[in-house]
Amino acid sequence: MALSASDAVIVAVDSSGTDFNHPPCVGLPLARLSDSLSGMDIGNHHRRAATGSSPDESAWVSSRPPLPVLIAALLVTAGALVPLGLLVLVLTEFEARNLVPVLLLALVGVGVCASIGYGLWRGWRGSRIVAVVLGVLVLLSGLNSLGSSNSGFLPIAYGALVALLVLVPASARAWFRHS
Repeated sequence: MALSASDAVIVAVDSSGTDFNHPPCVGLPLARLSDSLSGMDIGNHHRRAATGSSPDESAWVSSRPPLPVLIAALLVTAGALVPLGLLVLVLTEFEARNLVPVLLLALVGVGVCASIGYGLWRGWRGSRIVAVVLGVLVLLSGLNSLGSSNSGFLPIAYGALVALLVLVPASARAWFRHS
C-alpha cells in the first residue's frame, strides 16, 4: 500500500504486527523528540486509565486528577501553612533582629509545598517522587518525636497518608503514567 505525501496519517507497523496511527511530524523533529522525551507534550487526556482494557479501546483519563491524588495535592498544599505558622510565631514571640533568614525559609517552604501540590495536580512524576520522599521524611520525623511530644502522631499520619495516596491506588498510579 503506497501512501502519498498528502495523507494526514502515517501508518506504522511495529515488530509485533500491531498497527499504530501517528499524526505527521510538523516543525523541528529534534524539538518534538525532546518534548516527547521530557513529557511536556503529553496532556492529561492522553493518560490511559488503569482499567485493563485492550489497547484498541479508548479509555482516557479526564483532565481532573483522581480523588486520591486530589487529596494528596490538597494535603501537600495545606502543608504550606506550617512554614507560614512558624513565620508568625517568630514574628510574634521572638525579637525581630534578623528576619531575612526566617522570611527566606518561610518563602522556600511555601514555594516547595505549593509547587509539589501543583505538580501532583498536573500529574508530574517528579512531584510524585518528591511528595513520597517528603512524606517518608515527615513520617520518620514523627516517629522520632513520638516519645518526646504529644503531637508525634500527626506527622506520622500526614506523611503516611501523602505517600500512600500517591503510591497505592491504581487510579493514582495511572495518573502519573504517561502513555
